[in-house]
Amino acid sequence: MIDKDIFVKVKSVYGVDRVYPACEVSELLAGLVGNKTFSREHVRILREIGFELNPSKVEVGTIL
Repeated sequence: MIDKDIFVKVKSVYGVDRVYPACEVSELLAGLVGNKTFSREHVRILREIGFELNPSKVEVGTIL
């Protein structure tokens, strides 16, 4: 069973917010739709089918 919680990163690129996958499941879903990011429509559909999009967790060990 797939966990319905997925993690994403939101980055501003030239003033436009982009939603990037930040976990294995979200990366697979982005590949499924053929993009590196999720559009507003993708986010809407993911929520509609039951996925919960959460901001990615930053671990101290990964940035030091």
